Amino acid sequence: MDSFYAACNQIDTDLGLNLYHDHHDYLVMPGVEGFEQTTFPVLLDDSPRAHNVKNHIAHPCYLIEGNFFSQDNAEEAGVRTCPSCGHIIHINDRISCNIRHLPIGRYSTVMKVNSIQYYCPHCQNTYKDSLPFKSPHHMMTNQLYKCTGDGSA
Repeated sequence: MDSFYAACNQIDTDLGLNLYHDHHDYLVMPGVEGFEQTTFPVLLDDSPRAHNVKNHIAHPCYLIEGNFFSQDNAEEAGVRTCPSCGHIIHINDRISCNIRHLPIGRYSTVMKVNSIQYYCPHCQNTYKDSLPFKSPHHMMTNQLYKCTGDGSA
């Protein structure tokens, strides 16, 4: 745990901020509703992207892993119905995706978000929770999308 606190203090020092709090051991990330961190930020030597690009240049980044908990799940206690046919759907799988987020200091940040995939045995469709903090049609958070100049601030 000492190495964790040393890493937290180093990030705070580098940024000149106090992003860490004593009541939990994770980075405070406003704007990512429903995302619950399971690891503290890990600095990777390269971002988790496909490397089949010619002349690829490594880009260090922070990776933050966590789970997404839908507000619907909490309110309905896990009972969900199919949006197509109205029958009860079941948990089919646990899936993850990498979503880019605002940088921490000079390094980009990637959130590995684990969520639930549902299956309807009646119509045989699968569904997953929509991530409210993910920008539509992009693998980045709404906050990062606004900062890139593509979104309206």
